[in-house]
Amino acid sequence: MNGVSESPMLMLKGIVIPVEWDQNGTVRTVEILTNGEGEFKVGPGGAGDQLKVHVRREVLAEAVLLNTTGNVKQVRVDSFAILDWVDSDHSSITLEA
Repeated sequence: MNGVSESPMLMLKGIVIPVEWDQNGTVRTVEILTNGEGEFKVGPGGAGDQLKVHVRREVLAEAVLLNTTGNVKQVRVDSFAILDWVDSDHSSITLEA
């Protein structure tokens, strides 16, 4: 054991929003905006880069808290599912990760 403990796994449900673009307008950084828990900046590693193509979609993400600076919480997203609601009872989920 190396003596370093990793933060517990978080389950985040929210909308993927863009926060940084390159000079060509390509999304470079995204956050997950949750209802009640605030915004989580998606850091490098894991499945986070895959979220960039899912802007404005609702996701359920497994993530690890990397650090908190002020009000900014940065996470590493290990996996996620796109939540595509197809009917009023919200019974359908499409998994992508």
